[in-house]
Amino acid sequence: MADWLIRQALHVLMLFAACVQAQGIDREYSRDRGALARLIDGGTGRSYALLIGISQYIDIANDGFASLATTKDVERMRTFLLDTSAFDAVHVLSEERATKARIEELMVDTFPGRVRRNDRFVFYWSGHGIAREVGGGNVVGYLPLRNSRRQQYHGMVSMDDIERWNRLLSAHQALFIIDACMSGLAGTQTKSDARSLSLDQLAKPARHLFVAGTATELSIVGDRWNGSLFTHAFIRGASGDAAPSAAVISLSHILSYVRDHVASEASRAGWRRTLSPQLRQLVQSDGEFFFLRAGAPRQLLEFAPGAGGAVGGTKGTDYADPGGISSRRINALPPIEDRADPGAVGNPTGFPSGRQMSACQCPQGWAKPPDSAPEPRCQSGAVRLTYDCTGGTGMCSAGGSPFAYVCQ
Repeated sequence: MADWLIRQALHVLMLFAACVQAQGIDREYSRDRGALARLIDGGTGRSYALLIGISQYIDIANDGFASLATTKDVERMRTFLLDTSAFDAVHVLSEERATKARIEELMVDTFPGRVRRNDRFVFYWSGHGIAREVGGGNVVGYLPLRNSRRQQYHGMVSMDDIERWNRLLSAHQALFIIDACMSGLAGTQTKSDARSLSLDQLAKPARHLFVAGTATELSIVGDRWNGSLFTHAFIRGASGDAAPSAAVISLSHILSYVRDHVASEASRAGWRRTLSPQLRQLVQSDGEFFFLRAGAPRQLLEFAPGAGGAVGGTKGTDYADPGGISSRRINALPPIEDRADPGAVGNPTGFPSGRQMSACQCPQGWAKPPDSAPEPRCQSGAVRLTYDCTGGTGMCSAGGSPFAYVCQ
């Protein structure tokens, strides 16, 4: 009798879990960086994401789409963004909760009103993708929702929607990741080679679309990857495998890594299918979305609005090269209380010796940065150069170690 009751209880729990899974999630997850971190970054350079995952569809017999074994993809992406890439807030929308109306609400009202011009935004989709031939021999891509039926495109997400949502965002950088195979994509094709860009170049405005494959290909899914191979490869690459010695992992390096890793893993698993990940620009721009390796300085994500992508979003001091070769703005961290007297030689209420007053930088236009510079917000009234730049290993793409300034 007891065994029968236990079996019945387990059966009920399994049914409940299946029901909850089918209904999906509509929830925001955030990472509390603590009071000190909020004081230091002043609320600038925040990172947001909307993750949408649909694995359960009305079946093909009802003119729908086949279900996918990708239930864990959204959870994996959420964990990566929050725990590894230090994103501030990630909203998860899945299965039945991912309706066209709810997606529109989030992408037209919520995020455009929340994401500021020095923030970053990621849109991630895990599910089916299809292509529709329209007039003039053109092709338009669509993303079906759970209850979508073939040929009923009005209830799906289109590439036109992606472009419209992108225009509504004031983010400094935005990345749309589509884990689906489709054609008729938004934007223009980018060069496929991995570029060696400095942090300043990467940090310029950027809008990209990253798609798993073309309409003639099929998604590769398996237990060995806990779901989609594309999502598995993207997370591994963005976590650091795409650039093992760098603190900053660029999108072009991730693309190169994903292509190689997908081909290798598919071959090892005996799959004959192929995937051709595509990277496209939604808007012509000079920058490139990037991810931070775990432990890299968060200040690298702070952009100065209107400064063409300069790293750092806070007021700072011009630390000029004494030799007259060049000068560059190094944006200092704001004081907890701005009580510094600009005319004072020293400031007893300012920051103590050793306090880092700039984000890690790369040499620009000079052989050696200046050794010191005035900084009234330090107790000593000045900052000194240091090459002890935590998390900066591999950050500078050419000749020169990363450096920062600390109070003398």
